[in-house]
Amino acid sequence: MVRVDTAALGVHVELIGSSDGEPIIVLPGGGVRSPEYLGDLRRWGSVRPLAVVHYRGTPKSPGIPGPWWDQFADLEAVRQALGLDSVEILAHSAGTRVALAYAASSAPVRRLALVAPPATWLTSTPDDVAALASDRRGEPVIEGALSAGPLDMEDETRFRAQQKVIAPPRIRAMERRDATSFFAGRNELQCAAIVFLCPTAG
Repeated sequence: MVRVDTAALGVHVELIGSSDGEPIIVLPGGGVRSPEYLGDLRRWGSVRPLAVVHYRGTPKSPGIPGPWWDQFADLEAVRQALGLDSVEILAHSAGTRVALAYAASSAPVRRLALVAPPATWLTSTPDDVAALASDRRGEPVIEGALSAGPLDMEDETRFRAQQKVIAPPRIRAMERRDATSFFAGRNELQCAAIVFLCPTAG
């Protein structure tokens, strides 16, 4: 199993699994969310070792992160620390943005798996949230999510409360234990606001 000195990186890398082979780098979602919600990734570590990145701004990687398109430097440092000539990346949700930014920097990415990427950002796909919500009006989880309103990017307590009612519609088809694990891991408002800053034109 590969070893890595995370103290020298500035970002914590959690190694999962005891299998041989090059590790797959895992980028969690949530912008700058702690990856505890991923659990053990259905024991994928028994097939291939996994290197799960804890972004800057999470409890195990203190500090203030940069916006998502500027985080490829940390990912490149992780690659070098792991001693990999090229990488395979598994990225979830908002983590797909970091993965694509890294790949676009001419990094040696061999394989890239994007899980639940934000389609309206990645492609020209129209946002269908309103239509989907309309089809499910009356369901408690939908009514709760709709009542939450736009995310409050000023108040930490309200931000966390909103996330708890917005999340359930996203995990309808998942098992109950997965729904519970979805709420593990902190997502700091200050850091999330920085990560999702929009780049200016030019």
